[in-house]
Amino acid sequence: MSYTETQNAAGTRERILRVAERFFAERGYEGTSTRMIAEEAGVNKAMIFYYFRNKEDLYFQVLSDLFTSLTTRLFPIFRARMPYEKKIERFVDEVFTFFSTRPTFCKITQRESVNPRKRYKEFIVQNLRPLYNEGRKFLVERARVEDPDNLIFSGYGMIMSYFNEAEFIGMLMGREALDRSALKKRREHVKKAILNLVRAFS
Repeated sequence: MSYTETQNAAGTRERILRVAERFFAERGYEGTSTRMIAEEAGVNKAMIFYYFRNKEDLYFQVLSDLFTSLTTRLFPIFRARMPYEKKIERFVDEVFTFFSTRPTFCKITQRESVNPRKRYKEFIVQNLRPLYNEGRKFLVERARVEDPDNLIFSGYGMIMSYFNEAEFIGMLMGREALDRSALKKRREHVKKAILNLVRAFS
């Protein structure tokens, strides 16, 4: 295969993944067909099965790309040389940036949380638990937090619930919950809240 052919193949695979990511987020796994994805991506259905074994394989490759994009942003923070307060602030910044630019992550994981399939549970253990364990270790060793698990859950809830319920929150506020100004205020609030929790439970 020539360099041009290789580049075209990579572009086709990436286009299929991006379309699939959007459809799985909007319609769910059951509501999405490979035919829909193929038509939107501008390829024939056989091309999907050239790159992916089946729809489930495509779905978990989408998940893998999303989780890899998230964890590659967050793992380096734990290794950075800076005060723990700055690490927490940077962690929140990175999570907000990721959720803002890849809103499909929240939609797909929210769907899976309601009725998780067995493979998804195994996927979380393999792909997200290492990050959880690293965060837990950081809170115990650097921030001296006595109950790192509940602090992580509190921080997770403050961020994830805002993005998952953005439409409802916008109705309550009477304005867009995910515009730049609202996200900046929410991000700064979460930073202060988490730091206060760390100090309160250290």
